[in-house]
Amino acid sequence: MLAQRAKALQGSQTSGMRNRARRLRAAGVQVINFAAGELDQDTSPFIKDGARKAIDAGKTQYTDTLGIKELRERWAQKVTQKAGTPYAVEEVGFTSGAKQALFNSVFVTFDAGNEVIIPAPYWVTFPEQVRLAGATPVFFPTEADAFQIDLAALARSVTPRTRGIILNTPHNPTGVVYSQEVLRGIAELAIKHDLTVIFDECYDELVYSPATHTNIVKLVPEMKGRTILIGSFSKTYCMAGWRAGFVAGPQPSIKAISNLRAIPRPTRVTSCNTRRSPHSTLPTTRSWPASANNCTASAKPHCSF
Repeated sequence: MLAQRAKALQGSQTSGMRNRARRLRAAGVQVINFAAGELDQDTSPFIKDGARKAIDAGKTQYTDTLGIKELRERWAQKVTQKAGTPYAVEEVGFTSGAKQALFNSVFVTFDAGNEVIIPAPYWVTFPEQVRLAGATPVFFPTEADAFQIDLAALARSVTPRTRGIILNTPHNPTGVVYSQEVLRGIAELAIKHDLTVIFDECYDELVYSPATHTNIVKLVPEMKGRTILIGSFSKTYCMAGWRAGFVAGPQPSIKAISNLRAIPRPTRVTSCNTRRSPHSTLPTTRSWPASANNCTASAKPHCSF
């Protein structure tokens, strides 16, 4: 009774490992779980209080498909600051986690027969989402180059069928942060071959010296029209269980995502939980991973976490 696309799907290995760790803990086994990108801290009281107030105020009805417009206006300002170029409210939206933002972006961007380059190693969800959209993931190995991207080799990987590239920086699972030189080279390649870049920067606030993170649109403003930015509240604000993410990109892409999202109705919690969350919560968020990072910084000079 299953569709062929459902039969071809593989379950999330990350979720499988996380669930296994929970079962072992329930059985009394001491487990340190490295499966998921989840900080060992609770959501800040400020955010939780804001959510309670929104519920108590009766803000429990349907919202716009991409989230409360007032919040999207505020978030457009934040993305404008992050990317160094203006983003309008029609160019941003909220999603039920970054995973949905990624899937929606892949689904509205790539067609059957398209190839999508994914640097390897990679977050295991990337290729499954590309396959579900009908496209073909093409894995680009990076281990020989300390997990950085060799631009000449990347250029050789582009074929007439290549439609885009998924970039994740700071990178999961390696911790590498792509340099400005690499990002500028990828931008030039994308412009030359008319590629779309899906730019996943979920770990952008968890970067430690000497590494520095750069938004590709801020580095090369001409990339705005061919880049879809992906972000997550799970890492920055310790909100993994809230399933809150965002997407920003060209208006036609965001409109298409809105149309897609209108079929399964979005949850309101995606839109209300960080309504006025202060950026001052970030130092506390960073403190635990920063101390852990000190243990391995000497071994990973180009890594962020």
